[in-house]
Amino acid sequence: ALAVVDEFVRLQPERTDAMFMVGALLKRIEEPIRARQWYEALVERQAHPFVYFELAGLCRDSGQLSAAIDYMQQALVLAPDSPELKATLADYLLKAGQQSKGIDLLHEVVEHSGDMVNHSKYLWHQHHVPQMDLQALHDAHCQWSQCYAPLSRARQLHKRDRCPVRPLRVGYISGDFCSHSVAY
Repeated sequence: ALAVVDEFVRLQPERTDAMFMVGALLKRIEEPIRARQWYEALVERQAHPFVYFELAGLCRDSGQLSAAIDYMQQALVLAPDSPELKATLADYLLKAGQQSKGIDLLHEVVEHSGDMVNHSKYLWHQHHVPQMDLQALHDAHCQWSQCYAPLSRARQLHKRDRCPVRPLRVGYISGDFCSHSVAY
């Protein structure tokens, strides 16, 4: 089947959409090496930030973090105002141990997009900056709280029994009980 698509693309080189779909399909059926070949052939014909994003993801998944960073940087050249691409590059940089570059990029994302998740990531990584002023870190967390979790949104009335001899009910909250410590 790929030979047919190969011939189709050879005869109609402007059909980069078909090349992208083949790469996506190969990625989906867990053929990352072949998917990467199709994506790389695609960016030779027509560079696109989303294709570089896909290439970066393939490289990250195969443990080639420096190649993933290179592809994300190429994606940002084509779409310099994309907060999603900047946040992804920041994540890769942080995983590669380039803390200051990653944190600076996350700060830039937070300043321009106001995204709660990236703001939380930024604050988390601020804890790892050795020269961080603790009062500034506290103030930044307070600012996050005012933006994304103001007291005005908290439920004021709770319908719970306050009797001291009532049975105590304990609940657990976790985003992932599969790998959480209570799963073992």
